[in-house]
Amino acid sequence: MNHRLFAGLSVSLGLLAFLGCSSSPGTAATSASSTGDSTTGGSGTGGSSSATSSGVGGSGGSSSACKDVPCPAVASLVGGYGYECAVITDGTARCWGSNDNGRLGDGTTMDHFNPVVVKGVDKATQLATGLGHACALRSDGTVLCWGLNSSGQLGDGTTTDHLPPTAIAGLAGVKAIGAGTYHTCALLGGGGVQCWGKGGFLGDGTISSQSAPQDVPGIAGAKGLYVGGSSTFGSQVSAACALMGDGSARCWGDNSHGQLGDGGVGNGESPVTVTGLAGAKELAVGGAHACARMGDATVMCWGENGDGQLGDGTATSHSTPAAVPGLSNVARVTAGDRHTCALLQDGVVRCWGANTSGELGNGMTSFNPTPMPGVVKGLSGITVLGASSQSTCAFGAGNLTRCWGNDQYGQIGIGDNTMSHPDPIAVAW
Repeated sequence: MNHRLFAGLSVSLGLLAFLGCSSSPGTAATSASSTGDSTTGGSGTGGSSSATSSGVGGSGGSSSACKDVPCPAVASLVGGYGYECAVITDGTARCWGSNDNGRLGDGTTMDHFNPVVVKGVDKATQLATGLGHACALRSDGTVLCWGLNSSGQLGDGTTTDHLPPTAIAGLAGVKAIGAGTYHTCALLGGGGVQCWGKGGFLGDGTISSQSAPQDVPGIAGAKGLYVGGSSTFGSQVSAACALMGDGSARCWGDNSHGQLGDGGVGNGESPVTVTGLAGAKELAVGGAHACARMGDATVMCWGENGDGQLGDGTATSHSTPAAVPGLSNVARVTAGDRHTCALLQDGVVRCWGANTSGELGNGMTSFNPTPMPGVVKGLSGITVLGASSQSTCAFGAGNLTRCWGNDQYGQIGIGDNTMSHPDPIAVAW
């Protein structure tokens, strides 16, 4: 089933940003991209472990864990608006959930409630997911993109949607990628960044859209790239951050919630420096907030905090970084639309923020946010972790991928599209 997207749609959190069949799958999650030591990953343990599965989504599929034994080994997880994607250790990519505009990359626009192979993608090292488009970085430094292209976010010089993945001509030597709501960025081997897509978010000092990669002035020597966005805050909420070699960060894009971290709330068509941030090892950009994993394995967050996504025990937003109290030994941080999760060095996952869809994995759904980190039920031995709009996925012990949160578009990957799963459950490969 197709669910058409409405540009500029702003929806209530109470609707989980996943409306009915006539609306868009709601919120964006962080498209987090990095190089160097900035990612340890996270993985899941919990849910079913039955042995076989079959079926593709749309009208249903299988809810058993794997059709192959063992289950696929996952290298990374990333989610977008109503869908999830994984890079498999063999270099292939699989996606599941909403398939509007062909964002799953299987050459169709049919929703899939179980993972499907992204056609034509091999040697993948990273995926990036936006509102209706996705991109893959290959080990040779080239990039393929597919799906929605209304603002030129596929980078092929046109505004024509593409169902099969299409290479971006002239883009080479890429080390990391990230996707916002309607734009995409790439970290180049020399530490520079190029962006393309919707104007005002490209860091080039203008509000002009670009359908081919353009340099972000003033960014040099970057070692990580992180991009996020949201539709629940409005279509104009999208930001990108570059992690610099000295552990500082420079961000650009929407700043209406203070998510650029420079102490202001105005748009940032050009990069600004995050105030007081030094020694960061990893960043995460969510719907309208951002976080950093620091060198001492603690976390600092800034931006929108109406749902407690900054983890400081309050609902007060901050336009400069503030520490998440009581959180230590963090190996990875990832941000969804209105929630945040951390993978700890012992393989445990802790999440905080909005929980209306069960995205915190604590066995409950609630309109009362959780503004302090809480342990995700039943998970241990996690090695790969990725938050999406209103769900979260992890891979780890037992070679299982487990997801929790909103499932209206089948993005939990278990063969159905129920409203939510507040407990981690195994993806049915």
